[in-house]
Parts: sequence; structure tokens; C-alpha cells
Amino acid sequence: MTTVVDVGCAEHVDELGLLHESIRPLVARFRPRLLLGLDPLADLATYRHEGCEVRTYPVAAWNRGGTVAYRDPGIEGFTVDRKARPQVECVDLAELILERDDEIVLKLDAEGAEYLLLEHLIAQRADERLTLILVEWHGAMQARRNRIERQLACPLEQWHP
Repeated sequence: MTTVVDVGCAEHVDELGLLHESIRPLVARFRPRLLLGLDPLADLATYRHEGCEVRTYPVAAWNRGGTVAYRDPGIEGFTVDRKARPQVECVDLAELILERDDEIVLKLDAEGAEYLLLEHLIAQRADERLTLILVEWHGAMQARRNRIERQLACPLEQWHP
């Protein structure tokens, strides 16, 4: 069975807190049993969509558990002082992946944090557990991106929401 881990899912949450519009292409392509949505702006929710159980959690995916300063580009895009940023709960993405025993597809739309997250997955060898990574790259860090792509132990595709 396949699980899709959707990092950065809340941007597409509808007025009821359901992700059905944004997950439609993921569910159609991969037919997952489970979709886990992680985003500090998401609501805590569980529902079914076309036979897939969808669970969303209001947490950030990060390179450790605990809390992390968070900046939503739409709300606090001009906050420069890191101490002024709100702290949000975060989960260690590598741990979450390594704890699962099913096939995993990872979708990353992390507004620039995809570089750190992918480097963390490689360092923890969690990328070896992934069937595929779909990533939306942010920022112009081509050398870093090329290095990550060479080091990954699984296929990677560009994600276009």
C-alpha cells in the first residue's frame, strides 16, 4: 500500500478545511491508502476522498521535532526579526518516514525549506525509503539543488501545483 506525505498542504485547504481539490492529482496518480498532510496552517482533520484516508496536521515538517520559528509569506512576509516570528510545532520528517513500513511518496512544497528537508532526509538515509519525491523548488539555489539531486537515493520530479 502507498502513503503520500504532503508537506505544505494548507495553501489549498477549502473553507471546510478539506484538501480535496489539491489532493485530487495525488490520489488519482498514486491511489494511496493514506495521505498525511503537514502544514502549520492546516486544520487537524480526518476524512475520506475517493477511497483514500486523508489526515491533516497543523505542524511544520523539519529536521527535528519540537518547535520552530515560522514565517507565512502571505501573513508575515516582511518579518525580519527571527525572534518575533511565532513558534509552531514541528515534526522530524525523516523520523516520520522511517517509522512507516509502507511505500511512501513525498510531496514537498515547503517555500524554500525543501533544501534543508531533503538534505536531512539524505543524511538520515530516509530518502532510501521513498518511492518518489515530488518537489516545488523555491529560490535560485541551483548548485545546492544539483548536489541534492545527485545524492538522492530515489527518483525526484518537479511538482507543479
